[in-house]
Amino acid sequence: MGGREKCWKFQSVDQIKELTIPKKTEDSKKRVYTVALRLQATRDNANCSAKARVEYVNTALGWKLKEVGLPTLKKLE
Repeated sequence: MGGREKCWKFQSVDQIKELTIPKKTEDSKKRVYTVALRLQATRDNANCSAKARVEYVNTALGWKLKEVGLPTLKKLE
């Protein structure tokens, strides 16, 4: 999840310690969710907070995931 500068490589769903959806916009063609996460790495026990932007588009075959972005990723102390 994310790009070159900020990314998180999931090794297990157990790394997600908290997940909320503080904002969502939906219409007949597109759904966009802002997801707030608290993540914990398995190898060094580091905790991070992150915000992800998840976008779905409505296709002839139904809703399909278009993009997952990671606007923020911060290490918690």
